[in-house]
Amino acid sequence: MLNYSPQRARRFDFISPCNVVRVALLCAACLSMGCSQSASGQVLLWTVSGSFTYQGFGISIDAAGDINSDGVPDIVVGAPGTPDISTAFLNGPGAAFVLSGSTGAILRTWSGFANAEEFGASVAGCGDATGDGIPDVAVGVPRATTTTTRYGGAVHLYNGATGASHAGAYGAQHE
Repeated sequence: MLNYSPQRARRFDFISPCNVVRVALLCAACLSMGCSQSASGQVLLWTVSGSFTYQGFGISIDAAGDINSDGVPDIVVGAPGTPDISTAFLNGPGAAFVLSGSTGAILRTWSGFANAEEFGASVAGCGDATGDGIPDVAVGVPRATTTTTRYGGAVHLYNGATGASHAGAYGAQHE
């Protein structure tokens, strides 16, 4: 579970059992707006579920900042077991998604490059690393392989505004 608090009045609580992401608003002002609350004071805003068995949707999750500029912080979610539909390989390359903080709609999707590399095993909102005024996203790939290293791992930085790959770094050979 990850708590994100850009302001005291708006705090998100990300609850992520495997393959489901639920976003709850924790806000004392909800009572005055007529919202129903659970005993813990949480109000369920939306739920997004993974599309595949063993996808691991929500195994990694972080606040991404306001990528779509609607005034509500968005969420980056990893799903390292997302299959490659074209090959039907069960342990696929993985994926990462940016979800709208206000609706749960998918704003961005990135997929891994090779089966079983676990793309999306870790995700992070990393602020505006590209300098364009929109927050960017980092995605970890613990079993990434290149032509010279096997399972060295990698981190990829994606531009939040365009979704384009901005940078990547690969680890050394894993023995």
